[in-house]
Amino acid sequence: MLVQIVKLSIERGGLLLQGEAGTGKTEIIKFISTKVEENKKEYEKFIKKYDEDNPGVNPAVRTEVFTQWTNLNPCWIEKFAPTNKAANDIGGQTIHCGLGLQMDDEDTDPDKVTAERTRILISSIEGKGHTNQPGFMIVDEISMMGSNSWSILSYVQFIKPNVIFILCGDIERQIPPVKEEDRIFNNTIVMKELVHQSKVNLVYNYR
Repeated sequence: MLVQIVKLSIERGGLLLQGEAGTGKTEIIKFISTKVEENKKEYEKFIKKYDEDNPGVNPAVRTEVFTQWTNLNPCWIEKFAPTNKAANDIGGQTIHCGLGLQMDDEDTDPDKVTAERTRILISSIEGKGHTNQPGFMIVDEISMMGSNSWSILSYVQFIKPNVIFILCGDIERQIPPVKEEDRIFNNTIVMKELVHQSKVNLVYNYR
């Protein structure tokens, strides 16, 4: 199942993993992380062998070959969650910290950010070498995300359409965002656009 989920997310360009606690979302995230590390090593081997077998190849052809390889085998991953605890559980960072965004001390809304600070995350991604290669951006515990966090992710997708978003959580049964408890984010347009309307429902509880 794990291999199929990774393959589906790449083919569709994104995926919503929906399921209550205990249905394996964290294990899937760990598997994807391991797979990306394997891809990195294989990519280095692929580059070395290709260059040995094709000396003097046209740079444009070389780039195209490498692009095709990374399109099928993403070589970078970023993992985020709304809170420190949730982020630590998946070996990631909070959304604001991971995307290079800072909250002003006077902000009363923990999700309040500006468009200017949102642009910082693009520089952060590019600084990590994630310029044109497709890669995974996993966001766990999406039920706790407020409206501005959804806007941030939508902005990322607009600037970096090759990002493969994998959204994990259970909006209907898990903790809602602070001060936006009455708002409904499930099945919103932004969510569907981030994952290209692709969803996997995890129903078996391993606990």
